[in-house]
Amino acid sequence: MPRRLKLVLPALAAVILALPCFSYTYLYDDYDFLPRARSFHLASLAPDPQVIFYRPLSREVWFGLATLAHLDSPFALHILNAMWLALGVFLLTKLADRLLGFRAALIAGFCFAGLGALPVLIWASGVQDLMAIDLVLAAFLLRLAGRSLLAFLAMAGAILSKETAIAILPLFAPLEWVLERKAVRFSSIVLPSLGLLIVWLTVHPGVHALFGRGLASGSGGYLGFDQPDRARAIGNTLLALVNIPVGRISRENLGIRLIALVLACALIFVALRGDGGRNPSDLSVRAPQGRVLAFAGMLTLLPMALTVCLVRHWAPYYADLPAVGTSIAAGALLRDQPFRRVAGFLAAFFTLGILARQALLDPSITTELNLERTSWALERVEEGFKRLHPSFPAGSVVYVSAQIRGVEGVYTHMYRFQAPRVWYRDSSLLTAKPRERRPARRYEYLFWIVPNLDVAEIDLATLRARSSGARPTYAQYQKTLRGYAFGLAASGETMRAARILLRMPEPNGEMWGVDARLASAFLLAAGKPEFARDVLGHVPALERNDALGALAGALAESPPGLDLDDPALTAFGIDAHDSGAARLLMRWFSEHRYEEAATRFAHRVLRLVPGDVEANAILSYLARQRDVDHPTPQSDVD
Repeated sequence: MPRRLKLVLPALAAVILALPCFSYTYLYDDYDFLPRARSFHLASLAPDPQVIFYRPLSREVWFGLATLAHLDSPFALHILNAMWLALGVFLLTKLADRLLGFRAALIAGFCFAGLGALPVLIWASGVQDLMAIDLVLAAFLLRLAGRSLLAFLAMAGAILSKETAIAILPLFAPLEWVLERKAVRFSSIVLPSLGLLIVWLTVHPGVHALFGRGLASGSGGYLGFDQPDRARAIGNTLLALVNIPVGRISRENLGIRLIALVLACALIFVALRGDGGRNPSDLSVRAPQGRVLAFAGMLTLLPMALTVCLVRHWAPYYADLPAVGTSIAAGALLRDQPFRRVAGFLAAFFTLGILARQALLDPSITTELNLERTSWALERVEEGFKRLHPSFPAGSVVYVSAQIRGVEGVYTHMYRFQAPRVWYRDSSLLTAKPRERRPARRYEYLFWIVPNLDVAEIDLATLRARSSGARPTYAQYQKTLRGYAFGLAASGETMRAARILLRMPEPNGEMWGVDARLASAFLLAAGKPEFARDVLGHVPALERNDALGALAGALAESPPGLDLDDPALTAFGIDAHDSGAARLLMRWFSEHRYEEAATRFAHRVLRLVPGDVEANAILSYLARQRDVDHPTPQSDVD
């Protein structure tokens, strides 16, 4: 096989290993980037103080072009990312060839292709990392070809694709010294690089925010040099660079990855077999090995240090850019080793990469398995919505109660990422929780997501339910309709909220009594005591413990703007001055992590029992919890 053709084989191996990721649907940041691209205007390219990252090339420009060319479907975006991936591996192979020779180039290329953290970048938003990697490598190759202006533009493009590329800038100037032992050209290389750095620091909104906080992350901050778990992030990144699995191994969908592994390993043997052991043409070293290893070491350490020191939440794919350095180092160290040893090493490295991809990590961490699960769940939910409603009128509000557990990402995609806007290609569509109803909207729809990921809808005129799959339970129906009633009451439509609760087709009188008391609480809160008394005159008696249990569920997530505590206590027959009842509710809210409700009832206990030790302890605990940063959903992640 011709040598030039062999240089393409590592890139082909990378694409083969990434094939299992082609099944992803839109995920996380995709739902931010695509709507912006579909309403693109030139102002979108300017830094936005509300967005922590400034990546106009890999976000607005790239997704805008994909949308313009009608290549913004999930599969089309995966194909395009596969092309970026193949190009990156090929450029790395070419760079290693220029520095170390042909055989080392193949080894370096296969090492990069076999990195377990790399295939996840097939995810549409992974283009940010892929563009940064490709443009960094293109900048190095252009520098070595003596085309400094194009190299400088490529490096600027890498930085505008992902901020981590800024860590590579110090290596841009001394490249000639690494290869040819020439002095660095200050006027043509160093000054433009410094100018690029200064401009970037001046315009980047995330840099402004970081310096505004004194380089600290602040409460809820994502970036800062005060990250508490830095040592673990360093250790995990080092493990990812050598394909050591960080967590327990799952067998989930392992078969398809093993098939990809076999095919990729076959390419190793095809590429390296013809060269036997040492290749005579590689004995003439292109650059001093010691300098190349030093360069590779810095290429690994600089972006890794920036990420682990600055970014709060670690993910395996943070190792992808540093792996450019470790791959070149592997090529330098293994190029003179015999075929069997090199092939065995690469096959073992590929196998470890597959196992690393199967590691079970926290659902909040961006990993291949986690994205795969979220993708499957979102496809089920999207299918359910479209089965019930192939379309919505413009400006519709879709109220959704996400009654699911253990399916990471669905909840976030519905509310934070407004996924139905992308599913229906309608930017006017709004998805909200039923308790957060917006008043004065013409078209309203009420849904809930069943635990098995079916979708059910309640007709707001008849209160009848229908489902995209199996018949849902009454408890799910009741929870959804109660939540909507709360939203109606909070938005000023008290009488409609009360009518819904009183018309609900209850299975027994006791349950009707609970909803009737809730309706009475709404009426009392709205200043309609005569209506409330009329309703309460028909409700059955309720035991104290049952009343407190119903109150806990009702007040746990009371919507903003609806002061329901006193009216609800009255409606459920609990004296507003009953400190024992207030204490029991305070404990329940605290134990079940309803922080706002726990805070309200802790203050109520303190008003009834000044200086109460338990209430003060709960308030102190909740204050400490608010100062601790909770895991950020996977959006706008680095």
